Amino acid sequence: MARVRGPHEGEVAYEAGSCGPGGSYSFGGFYWLRIMGPPFAKAPGHRLCVATRSLEARRDRKYFKTLLETAGRDGLQKEMLDGLARQADRPQFGAQGVQIVRGRTTNIEPGREVQFAFLQLPDAPIEPSAGLARIAANEVRAPRLQVRNTSNRPIRHLEIGWIVKDQRGQEMVAASLPSDLALAPGASSQVLQEASMKFPQGTAIQSMSGFVSSVEFADGSFWIPSRTALGAANLRRVVAPSPEEERLLQIYRKKGIGGLVEELKKF
Repeated sequence: MARVRGPHEGEVAYEAGSCGPGGSYSFGGFYWLRIMGPPFAKAPGHRLCVATRSLEARRDRKYFKTLLETAGRDGLQKEMLDGLARQADRPQFGAQGVQIVRGRTTNIEPGREVQFAFLQLPDAPIEPSAGLARIAANEVRAPRLQVRNTSNRPIRHLEIGWIVKDQRGQEMVAASLPSDLALAPGASSQVLQEASMKFPQGTAIQSMSGFVSSVEFADGSFWIPSRTALGAANLRRVVAPSPEEERLLQIYRKKGIGGLVEELKKF
């Protein structure tokens, strides 16, 4: 897998606000950032976020451009309409969102320990299993899991996306939490994510599941799920579109299929 590069050596694409040093994942405009410049070179989670945003942009532009070439304007328009419909139907946690509290939890309020499943993604270099977390009221604490490196390259960083089901039966992506590790090919390790996910008051968490959302190898290359893999795991109904797909959807909404076609011709 190629290293991520931008229009100039040492630069990568990222979406403003999506990869802030504090770990914010709200998406905005499209800019360029020198990934190796301080202070970001010392923040593996930030580096992974920046790189994966760039890979997602390339993946999605290629997908829509190929769709235009194979299915024509009608096929592309259908995909845009489907994407807008998914956006409108995707459940969310409201204005309060999900609060991520990092570090060990010192509050020993009663809760229950639950086992959760993992969605298996084709070609993922990590195989997660044996997931456990403690759920107390509207809070999920310290999820832990077993991971195995199924690739032929050492892995140094990964992110796990967490999906929760509430009392209404709605499934929503809660967060994507990073973990540093040193995992040789074929090796296994336990990952303890020392963080809590606190949901809005009134949320009763019934169950949760996880999936590998991104991986960084020791050689500086990255893996993200393909669009085919996301569809096969039935994740597209709950996972928000990438910032680049959101941008293309907005172009379609404002300028129609003609404007979108012109935009895709730039790549």
